[in-house]
Amino acid sequence: MAKRKQSEVGSSKRQSTPSGRGKTKSKPRQRSPQLVHKTRAADDAMWNQPGVQAAAHAMHPGQFVTQHVAPLFFGRTRPGSGKHLTFAREDLFWAECEKLPFKTVQLNGFRLSDWFPRAPGIFWSHHGRRAREYSGRYHERVEDPELGLIVNPHAKMSLIEEGGMGTIRLRPRCIENTDCWFGTGVVGPQCAGGIPLAIPDALMQENSLVWGSSVELSGQVRYLQDVGLDETAYAVRYARPLLVLVEELKVIKDRQPKESIVVSPVVLFDTGQDWRERVGHYDIYGGMRYTFVQCAADGDTTTDIAAAWLERYATKHGGRVITNFDEQRPIMADAPLSYQRLVRKTYDRTIIEHLHMNGGKLADHIDHITMEHAMSVSVTLGDGNVIQGDFVVANSIRDSFNRVAESNSNAKLKKLLVQLSSQVGTLIKHLDAERAEAIARDLETLTKEATSAKPRRKWWELSVQGLKDAATAVRDVGKPVLETLKLLLPVLNSASPGP
Repeated sequence: MAKRKQSEVGSSKRQSTPSGRGKTKSKPRQRSPQLVHKTRAADDAMWNQPGVQAAAHAMHPGQFVTQHVAPLFFGRTRPGSGKHLTFAREDLFWAECEKLPFKTVQLNGFRLSDWFPRAPGIFWSHHGRRAREYSGRYHERVEDPELGLIVNPHAKMSLIEEGGMGTIRLRPRCIENTDCWFGTGVVGPQCAGGIPLAIPDALMQENSLVWGSSVELSGQVRYLQDVGLDETAYAVRYARPLLVLVEELKVIKDRQPKESIVVSPVVLFDTGQDWRERVGHYDIYGGMRYTFVQCAADGDTTTDIAAAWLERYATKHGGRVITNFDEQRPIMADAPLSYQRLVRKTYDRTIIEHLHMNGGKLADHIDHITMEHAMSVSVTLGDGNVIQGDFVVANSIRDSFNRVAESNSNAKLKKLLVQLSSQVGTLIKHLDAERAEAIARDLETLTKEATSAKPRRKWWELSVQGLKDAATAVRDVGKPVLETLKLLLPVLNSASPGP
């Protein structure tokens, strides 16, 4: 394929026959650097705007799965040292990535996002640029009456597998005995092309840091992981798998962002069509496809809308979602290869073995993941109750409490839901990690449905049953939850009549 492309490029040299002379070859036409820059900017424009909804066939889903699980190994790093370098743009950082390991860098005027590139560095690599260039020029738009406008990129290189598109959100971890948040520093709009950061929680608190703020920071460049995972190194083969472990940080208070940071939640889904076709160096898996949404990183509501669209798209095409994109919040946590199930070791191992050439070896590495480095937090609810425990669970319960407190529900319903949220917060310390996460999801669903204009009975009934089962399992400790649910049921029934 590469040789054919070279011959096509070489054949573009035209021959001219000036008057009164023999045939001579004219010089090949070259575009100026300014024109190349403008063309690339135009090709990237689509992928720098929120609202784009896209889908593509999976050429190499095994590689996607490798990139998907790689972040679970983050947290093991080697110390850095060396020369101090300054950067004002993310593309300049990645252009120098070969020289950066173990050096100290300063990033000036970057905005911070709590999202993280799914495959760090690939976005600005040569392959990433080419993938976006092809997909930006050769694509079709389909107006779906239910799903809206969908872009189907037709590219010789996959936008997802080769182009570095896609962002995820990771839970905090302990690095070298320091609780750290994973985020991204960006100057442009696209988070997928940003610089991965590990920010100590102490610096976050000291600077009262809010995601989206503009900052100046400095830190050491580290490798993302040091676990001997050959497949992961292969997956990030067009760039160095790097992050900056932040040591100093200053918020630029007088700088207001002009535009939202764009994130790209992406999922792999299976339509059940079990066939393969060899195309060049790739295996096309007939049943495996990607779908992703470009959206602004403006809060959980935007993310929930994006997730709902991804699930609707997969369902409409007769598929089931295989992966999710958020480790902080339990979005699509029941997917066979969700981050939550990978960590709990309840994932579907057969999918990895089917899609990945060394799937058994990769699954063995996943089975050795330990969450002992996960950050535990203390969260205070509006009634003064303090929840201590897993980051995801504690924050999910706080979100449920706040959702109810800020709702316009009637006083009785509101009082009971607030009371229930606080009681569930007390209950989680008596549950194992899996059950605590499940009860937090049930509470989230219940509070969303109960405070909506038209509560869906089937949804809140399932959530109530899940809360009952968890409370019953811990006997006396769970009695307050059971008593509140008993009072809550008649109120919910009156709010959502019918089957």
